[in-house]
Amino acid sequence: MKSCLVLLATLALTSAVLHRIPLKKVREGNHRSLQDIRSAHSAVIRKYGGNNMPEPYLDLDNFQDAQYYGPIYLGTPGQFFKVIFDTGSSNLWVPSEQCKILNLACQTHNRYDNTLSTTYVADGSEFNIQYGSGAMEGFVSLDSCTVGDVTIAGQEFAEALKEPGLAFVAGMFDGILGMGFGDISVNGLTTPFDQMIAQGLVDAPVFSFYMNHDMSGALGGELVLGGSDPDHYEGEMNYVPVSKRGYWQLTADGMKVGDETLDFCNPCETIVDTGTSLIAGPDTEVKEIMHKLGAFLHLGPEWFIGCNKVPDMPAFTFILNGVDYPVQGADLVIESTDDTGASLCIVGIMGLPLGTLEAWILGDPFIARYYTEFDVGNERMGFAHSK
Repeated sequence: MKSCLVLLATLALTSAVLHRIPLKKVREGNHRSLQDIRSAHSAVIRKYGGNNMPEPYLDLDNFQDAQYYGPIYLGTPGQFFKVIFDTGSSNLWVPSEQCKILNLACQTHNRYDNTLSTTYVADGSEFNIQYGSGAMEGFVSLDSCTVGDVTIAGQEFAEALKEPGLAFVAGMFDGILGMGFGDISVNGLTTPFDQMIAQGLVDAPVFSFYMNHDMSGALGGELVLGGSDPDHYEGEMNYVPVSKRGYWQLTADGMKVGDETLDFCNPCETIVDTGTSLIAGPDTEVKEIMHKLGAFLHLGPEWFIGCNKVPDMPAFTFILNGVDYPVQGADLVIESTDDTGASLCIVGIMGLPLGTLEAWILGDPFIARYYTEFDVGNERMGFAHSK
């Protein structure tokens, strides 16, 4: 009986109406600077560090393998924004036309002007999200929000008046569209995907991510609302129940380096985060793993490995619901250069002082390896090998 139910659910998802929007990649090439990597490291700290916790297709532009983002439109007529579709948060925010002229992050990005929209509804409630580098401050508005060819009526979002830190100045994205559970939504605002479900705009309460590590490819990735795209994965989709609503949090049965099981994860918690470009974990655990991988520290938080040793690196594996999910050295290592032009190979696993959040963050290197389905209705996640 169980197998029949699974088959029926699979057929329902594969028969869903899905819509594609191709995007152009902003930058070609495979190179990331050391500063790019340090910025990514800082971004994870801002998001998770210390106590600061806070079906249509969309092709996702892959910005230097660190930021995957796509387009949305707010208001009528639609005002264009590039947003990170972030499973590690649950609010939609974009810069406001009302931000101060000295706010560089706001001035260098697209800004929402509510006076130009015929579907704007004022709210005005104060809104702020606390990051490690300061607060994003603004106020709440309601307007139509178009993602692909799906248009949400009366979506609650924040107009940002102040954005903290230089990361928001240099970012290729304008704002964030959170795709975590509503439990962690600031001000209790309804998430865009929950609105899609409530308004009957998607065939199933499911969305999925494909991320492409091939920087020379035409497609950075793909977000699917309402189902999954079997053209981007192979084999069976294996499911893992969500262990705690809020983030997309799962309990890992264990972790391995090569064939060696690590004794500090028996079990341990993980969070799958499309808005994070690295894999991150507690400092002490990362140090043990890095020594087993053959990596070393040198004048900074990054772990290096000899580029000639990458092919021989043992796999780093997460065990989820009894299934091994290895990530190979070539998927983990980021190629860079120093100031003299010499090649550097940096392992994309970062140690963090995660404070009260004792969990591993599974970012882009893991999601690029495994096509990832976020099943809101059944509170579970599915993984399959990406093509």
